[in-house]
Amino acid sequence: MSIRKWKGFTLVELLVVIAIIGVLIALLLPAVQAAREAARRAQCTNNLKQFAIAMHNYHDINLALPAARGGPKCWCHYTSASNNHFHLWGALFYVTPFAEQQAIYDIYVQACTGTEKLKTGGGAKPAGVGFHPWLAAETNGLTGFFQTPIPIFHCPSDGNSTKMRTTNPQQRVNYTVCIGDSWANNYPEGGVFRGLFGTLVWFEMSACTDGTSNTAMMSEMAIGMSSSSPELSPAGTTTAPLKSSIRLSTTAPTNPQTCANYRSGNEVTGTSFNLWRGGNAFSGRTVDQGGFTTILPPNSPSCGGYSPGTNYYFSAIVSVNSNHSGGVQVSRLDGSVSFVSDTIDCGDLTAASPTNATGESPYGVWGALGSRNGGETKAP
Repeated sequence: MSIRKWKGFTLVELLVVIAIIGVLIALLLPAVQAAREAARRAQCTNNLKQFAIAMHNYHDINLALPAARGGPKCWCHYTSASNNHFHLWGALFYVTPFAEQQAIYDIYVQACTGTEKLKTGGGAKPAGVGFHPWLAAETNGLTGFFQTPIPIFHCPSDGNSTKMRTTNPQQRVNYTVCIGDSWANNYPEGGVFRGLFGTLVWFEMSACTDGTSNTAMMSEMAIGMSSSSPELSPAGTTTAPLKSSIRLSTTAPTNPQTCANYRSGNEVTGTSFNLWRGGNAFSGRTVDQGGFTTILPPNSPSCGGYSPGTNYYFSAIVSVNSNHSGGVQVSRLDGSVSFVSDTIDCGDLTAASPTNATGESPYGVWGALGSRNGGETKAP
C-alpha cells in the first residue's frame, strides 16, 4: 500500500488566493457602506417625520406653528440686566414636549417659575434666574437641560452631531426650520418671512395657501466644527468648510449668485466665518439653527451681513446641507419627507430678495417650495 505525500501550496498559488480574497473584500465593502448609509438616511427621514408630528401637535394646542425665533416669558440675559435676549429661543425647543422630551421642557418651565408663555415675549426677570439658550454657564447649574442627549436632534450621517461642545457644553442639532425664499433677517426689526417660520411671528397652517404638500417645513444642516474650539471660527483663516460655515462680511451679498461664487470645491473662500451652525440645539439665531432659506441649492455656500460691533446679523442666505450624497432631506407641512437634489432648479440667482410676503418666487422650484403663499404652480 502506497502512501501519498501531501503537496502544499506554492507561493504563487497563495498569492493568487490572497488577491482573490482582496478583490472580493473590495467589492463587498462599498455595498456594506451603502447599506449603512441607507440605514442612516432612513433614520434621518424618521427624525424629520417625528418633528413634523411634533409641529402638528404643537399647532393643535397653540393654534399656530412655533416661531423660528421666539420669546419666552422667562427673562434671559448675558451678564447684566441691560442685555435682554428674550427672543433667542428656537422652534425646535418649543416642540420638545411633543417629541417625548417633556422632562427637559419641564426644567425650563420650573426655572421660569411657571410664568413662561409660548407666544409672547418680554416680561420681568424672575429672581435669581438667568436662562439663555446657549450660555449654559449662566443657568444656575441647570446643565442637564443643555447636556441631556436628544436622539431626534441628531442625523446619524453626521459624526459631529453627538460631540458635546467644549465651551458651555451642550447638545448640538442637525435640523432647522424653513424661513422661506427671502434673505433671512436675524432680528425681528424689518425682514420679510415668506416661509412657515420667522422671528417673533407665529403662522397658522391656514396661512399656507400654496398647499401643505408644496411647502417646506424643515431640513438639515451639518454641524459646524473648528480645530481649536467647536463654537469659534479659526482666526485668520481664508477658507472654511462649505457645509458648516456662514461667510460673514460687513455688507450682505448683492445677490445669491455672489454668495454662490464663494464656493471653492468643498470650501468657502473669504476671511470671516461663523462655524456655529448646529452648535446650540435650542437657539433660534439664524447662525445657529434658527432657519434656512430656499434660495441657493442644497450644499451651497451660506453668506451673511455682519456688524462686528453689535454682533448683529442683519441679512443672510442660509443654505441647507447634509452628509447624504447629492442633496438633503426636506419635510413638508403635510408631514411627508422627500430627498431634494443639489441640482434642483433655483431660477434667477441674480434676482434680489423678495420684499413682499406674497408673490411668486424668483428662485425657481426651490424658492417655490420655501414660500407658503407665493401662488406658484411649480413644485418638486
